[in-house]
Amino acid sequence: MARISREERQRKLEQLNDGIWQLFLEQGYDALTFYNIAHYVNWRQSTIQSYHKSETLVTAIRGRIEPYFLGKLNFDSLCSLEQSWVESLEDNGFVNIIRFLINLNCSDPFMVDLTGYGVRRLEEVVAQSLGDDGLVLLQKLMGLSVMKIAKERSSPKSDPKS
Repeated sequence: MARISREERQRKLEQLNDGIWQLFLEQGYDALTFYNIAHYVNWRQSTIQSYHKSETLVTAIRGRIEPYFLGKLNFDSLCSLEQSWVESLEDNGFVNIIRFLINLNCSDPFMVDLTGYGVRRLEEVVAQSLGDDGLVLLQKLMGLSVMKIAKERSSPKSDPKS
């Protein structure tokens, strides 16, 4: 097997990480399995595993979440934040980031620090731009997001009473 240069390996890692990021935006963190990634980027699983271990897959999305998420929002006023947030709830990537922050913070002890940082950073940006009223609005918007995500993920016909 021919060895590749350090530069070529780095280029391929960046290409792989770009594919992992796109898969995350489209399908969410739960989709980041070696099987799914291999199909998405058209690489062999064994090749992907030479670049990432399961616990390092998150490095492919680290550093990309904040600019993507905050880039969807308008912090000029409370009204513009609310409007941009509600509009962004139609964007799969935006919704998948919210799911990532909430689900993994509640279910994965190894991700608590990362997801907790994301939530604290969001609060910090909102507080700097819009003060305490912005933080109150952020809580409302997060609640709205959780409700929307929960409704969309459940079957419309599912009734626990039946």
